[in-house]
Amino acid sequence: MHLVTLEGLPRACIDVVRHIQGLKNMQMQTVPSPVPPAATSRQDSIADEIALVLSNVLARLQILHRTQAGLSAQCHNDAMPVAVCGAHWIESPPALSSEARRALHDISMDVGEAVCDALGIRVASHTVIVMRVPVHECFENLLIGMEARDLSLSDLLEIEEFMDGLGHESPASMFKNWKVHAIDCPAYMYDNAVDLAHTISEIAQIIRSVT
Repeated sequence: MHLVTLEGLPRACIDVVRHIQGLKNMQMQTVPSPVPPAATSRQDSIADEIALVLSNVLARLQILHRTQAGLSAQCHNDAMPVAVCGAHWIESPPALSSEARRALHDISMDVGEAVCDALGIRVASHTVIVMRVPVHECFENLLIGMEARDLSLSDLLEIEEFMDGLGHESPASMFKNWKVHAIDCPAYMYDNAVDLAHTISEIAQIIRSVT
């Protein structure tokens, strides 16, 4: 099984998988989103933050395990199926400092690798697509949707820095064979059909190249 995940700032990947599913000649299976990324505030305890992140990691792996079983039952040829996860596979909780965020991420990767071995989850490759959206636009959307809580602009900048460091400062995946693709999304892409179509096409091309 090949795994493709979409990453980015909060809500950066909204509705992207739905648009991809509408394209023709896309042989893939969508991995359901178990829970949204951790949207905790700095008032929450560090212990609660760590517990939530690790719980989300385990929930995603449980769903991936079920997806693998379903894909194996449906696959009648030698072609290896592609599973696409539209949720944020890699979490970057704002309640933690940049150093603690990176350390928790590394721990999550180690725990995830051990769980995959125990469950027999086999991922031939993991393609991480990082959607880069303007930070100020993301912050504005969070405020409009009343989702920001006490998430500040500096928090988003720290998360952006963390996402940019995937593969350099921290591993991008708990699986051995991974690759990161970064896509610079136009400002207010979801309000412009042409820009959205171009970005969706770029993502679809990456997915098609996986196999």
